[in-house]
Amino acid sequence: MAQAKPKEDAAANAPAKPKKPLALMIVLLLLGLILGGGGAASYFLFLAPKGEHDAEAEAAKEKAALDAIPPEFIEIKRMTVPMLDSTGRLTGYMGVDLNFQVAGGPDAEFAKARLPMIRHAINEALSQTAVTVEGKPRVLDYARAEKLLTDSANRALGREVVISTQIVSALPL
Repeated sequence: MAQAKPKEDAAANAPAKPKKPLALMIVLLLLGLILGGGGAASYFLFLAPKGEHDAEAEAAKEKAALDAIPPEFIEIKRMTVPMLDSTGRLTGYMGVDLNFQVAGGPDAEFAKARLPMIRHAINEALSQTAVTVEGKPRVLDYARAEKLLTDSANRALGREVVISTQIVSALPL
């Protein structure tokens, strides 16, 4: 029996074996994969740059939302504009009433706030461009004048806001 005591002492003094290091490594590996996968998924869902298809779909949604807003008309009453013939000679003045068709919502408010700029752009464009019918210096060419007015209003606003321009009345002065 004296021999049994040293074996028990040897077993008690022996270094303790680590308990299941393999299980701990597997748990940590799985935890890392879950966290890494979740981070990657959230990046691709929320932060990654959108592809062309996503950008086109988003642009189509915005366009559909803007198309749902009815257009508005902005009116300019009794504006006196110069009339030039095809040689650039001033043939007289004309009083015109205009309507600008713009998309409703923010575009309409944007254009209304800048009416003085639009009026200036119209005067400037008509004082440099002939909008009379060839051979009839006091007759307005409506198609050419409306296109010129739309282009000059959009140039004054800095972007395509005015959809079309209608000359409501034109009276020589």
